[in-house]
Amino acid sequence: MHVMKIIVSIILSLLILAGISSPALSASEENASLPYLSLSEFLDEMDMDLERFIAQMKEFAQSGVYPHYLEKNAARYEAYRAEHPDIPFANVIAYVNVDLDKEHYLDVKEAQDFTESSILLNKTFFLPSFWSPDDLTEIGSRYLMRAEAAENILLMQNAITEDGLRLHIVSTYRPHERQVSLYNRGARSRGVAAADRNYARPGHSEHQTGLAVDLLHRSHGGSLTSARFENSELFTWLMQNAHEYGFILRYPEEYKEFHGYIFEPWHWRFVGVSIATAMHNEKMALYEEFYGRYITSDVLHRARELIYEHRAAIDAEAAAVLAAEEAAAQEAQKRDKTILRKDIINGNKKTDSLL
Repeated sequence: MHVMKIIVSIILSLLILAGISSPALSASEENASLPYLSLSEFLDEMDMDLERFIAQMKEFAQSGVYPHYLEKNAARYEAYRAEHPDIPFANVIAYVNVDLDKEHYLDVKEAQDFTESSILLNKTFFLPSFWSPDDLTEIGSRYLMRAEAAENILLMQNAITEDGLRLHIVSTYRPHERQVSLYNRGARSRGVAAADRNYARPGHSEHQTGLAVDLLHRSHGGSLTSARFENSELFTWLMQNAHEYGFILRYPEEYKEFHGYIFEPWHWRFVGVSIATAMHNEKMALYEEFYGRYITSDVLHRARELIYEHRAAIDAEAAAVLAAEEAAAQEAQKRDKTILRKDIINGNKKTDSLL
């Protein structure tokens, strides 16, 4: 009983100090402005790689906690779930976290992570007109991509060639001014609604990030084309292997409602090998879902809080175990001393009787 009291006392003290008794931020605290936290900064601080982070988030989910749930979005989660009862609630949370519950282009905001390969650019998040990457690297003599993306597209191109196929690049980095021209031309010829399905509005194009690439394949007639790209051997190869080089299919057909574009099997986006591989392993096709689960700054702040609390609980448990072991050792020492004392007394009595 004495040992158990010590254990309970230590656990309660440490849990109270760690704040375990109130794991969630209040609505007012969560609505307070938090500094931007990038995925790379978060992983460095937590001393984790992405794979371990995702595994930790899954552990939280299995314990009944949605680790990407943000109290400030509670009403929006419920409204979106009511509109989309067929979508799993974990996905609902992720979609709302990146504003997919809002009409496209209705409430746009500037992307925060310009320099990160994980940047999300879509019909909500945009880049300012003046921004361009500072590490654009030539691919051949015609195309530019950011350095890491350029390195990996060339590695992928070599791998494709070794497998007897050819990767033909048709578009990479595109400055804001070029996107203005493309979009306006499309709007004039097709109308705004059709242009929005086929072109990104200026500032919202992934090509401005220097991380996107459009590809062509050679048709049976021998010409280079994007037509029926999804039926090409190259597309099959990319779906099976592109993640190993950090690329994902950005606008899959089954998610047109969410990304808002036509199916673009030729448009591939560099997000980094760790993210692309994680999405492939998780069979997650929509980047917005991954971003809303694991990358938004608010989610990372929430995850950081949960992880620190989890680590504090582990430390408390370890401290309790150590305390129990020490208490048990002390009790054993007391017993040993008592036994020794009795032996000494008994030995003295025997000596006295002999005398």
